[in-house]
Amino acid sequence: KKKLKKSAKKTVNSVQIPGGKDIYEDLQAITKAVDQKLVELYRKGDPSLAKAASEAGIPATLAEAEKTWETIGISNDYVFGFVMRNKDLCEELLRRILPDIPGLKIVEVKQQSVVENALGVHGIRLDVYARDIKNVFYDIEMQVGSKANLPKRMRFYQGTLDSRNLEKGYDYECLPKTYVVFICCFDPFSKGRLLYSFENYCKDADLYLGDGSAKIVVNVTGKDDNLKGLQAFADYVAGEAHNEDDFVVRLQEEVVRVKNDSKFRGGYLMYNAALMSDISNALKERERIGIEKGRLASVARLILRADEKVAKELLDATDEEIEFAKELLNNGEIIL
Repeated sequence: KKKLKKSAKKTVNSVQIPGGKDIYEDLQAITKAVDQKLVELYRKGDPSLAKAASEAGIPATLAEAEKTWETIGISNDYVFGFVMRNKDLCEELLRRILPDIPGLKIVEVKQQSVVENALGVHGIRLDVYARDIKNVFYDIEMQVGSKANLPKRMRFYQGTLDSRNLEKGYDYECLPKTYVVFICCFDPFSKGRLLYSFENYCKDADLYLGDGSAKIVVNVTGKDDNLKGLQAFADYVAGEAHNEDDFVVRLQEEVVRVKNDSKFRGGYLMYNAALMSDISNALKERERIGIEKGRLASVARLILRADEKVAKELLDATDEEIEFAKELLNNGEIIL
């Protein structure tokens, strides 16, 4: 793993933003990774990108993104990620969310870390990925839009983190403890609670599994007088001022510093374009899979209603398609 550099060129901006040079290198990497043809389409506001923008929940054009930059705050995952690069702030947030962890000390924070899985398997983009001194890992996600699939999304993130953190040949005992934390600007469970904590539990034997995994949801619209520190943070994310809370004041200062930095502004535009590229590719892949499934369904119908020979003649189906269609029929995966 690339180690964080201990020193950075002391410009005004790199001194203000913790991590300085490393952060700017990440911004440059974002810019280089984006397809410039797509950026040009994004700049022109090409209608073909509208669906991708809607699915990604981002501005449909670069001009809209520039306007959005003026109003976004800590609840924006891009801003949140760079603010949390400050290890002290990330550590304090986790302490407020997980007060029962003794001596919590963050030693590494990564922002917008991409975790790729095996070929053909869905990957994830982590908002904030942190590790503490005891080698416990934390994934912190800022979730603005309400999504019905949140529980399964958390499950997938947890599994992906586990696969990332256990190297081949190592015993399962080496699997580190992980926390998946979602900070939601809505109440996903409609119970009004500020904090929801989930661990694998056997209700029959009143027994916790103890597998070292936990999923935490912070509902910033919830209220809990017993969690004053977390409540102050949640109120700030929800748009309320808490200037008497030192942590919130420091967060506000970091947000201002990020927003006033022209490099972060440019990075935000490229970040939106990168998301647009990811979603566009995903939509194309989804369409391709849909077409393939439709063709296999047609092959399967002909096999069922006639025979394989007819399917080959009428649809020019290959032997591989015939076998795959038969397998899908046997498994009940095609509705005729």
